[in-house]
Amino acid sequence: MWTTAYIGYRLSSLPSARRATVDEHLARADAWLRASEFPNGGWGYTEQTGPDADSTSLALLFLRARGGDVTSDRRLCAYQQPDGGFSTYTRDVSYGAWVQSHSDVTAIALLALLP
Repeated sequence: MWTTAYIGYRLSSLPSARRATVDEHLARADAWLRASEFPNGGWGYTEQTGPDADSTSLALLFLRARGGDVTSDRRLCAYQQPDGGFSTYTRDVSYGAWVQSHSDVTAIALLALLP
């Protein structure tokens, strides 16, 4: 999920003439990501790891870049920590550094939260 979201998001920023050469692939990735969202919301590194903040953020950015009507706050708010940053996982599914704020996760989560 993470890889599809990341590559899809990056390819979506290509100029339209170049993006047209991969648009069929982007449409398939869009459909797959929408169908792969976890039942409780969000996306993860893989289907086995469960949802995480950075994979979810990248998926939301990609789907929004494709013109999808997606909201992010309900999916991402659980990852925000008391210091304002965002962790990779929530305390109910992980521990240690995985539930502490990280600058790389916070940056992509905040980008996904922009209107």
